[in-house]
Amino acid sequence: MDIKKLLKDIEKGDYQELYKYETDIYLSLYQKTIEGRPSCVTAFLVISSWFGTSQRSGVWTFYEATKSDEIHTALQYLKESGENVIAQIFEKGIHDYHNPIYAENFDYPEKWIEEADEIDNWIMQHEELLWKWEYKLLMDNKQVIAAL
Repeated sequence: MDIKKLLKDIEKGDYQELYKYETDIYLSLYQKTIEGRPSCVTAFLVISSWFGTSQRSGVWTFYEATKSDEIHTALQYLKESGENVIAQIFEKGIHDYHNPIYAENFDYPEKWIEEADEIDNWIMQHEELLWKWEYKLLMDNKQVIAAL
């Protein structure tokens, strides 16, 4: 779907309507090349995945499956844009899930799993905040995103 049309459609409403378009926006942005991708786009994709994975299977699976450089780009974007609360909770789950010592048995430290549970609970309690953040990111960066 055309990203320009999607942005115009969500701009007509507010963050409460974003759920109708998020999947199409995500897929449209995801299909863009990774190289040269603006940090706002990486942040949207990463936080949207973080949010959704938490709701489906638990946030630890997000950290386990997501590339470290994308996680750090999103974290940096959050910090640079003043989203300290989201950045703090997001950063709490960043661990070395890709360490070879876990490759065969996925026997992560219990502390990591407990932190992931705390993050999942936080996300559940702050869904509206995350929807507002996604909407604001898209609206604040609509020209950059539309130019992709």
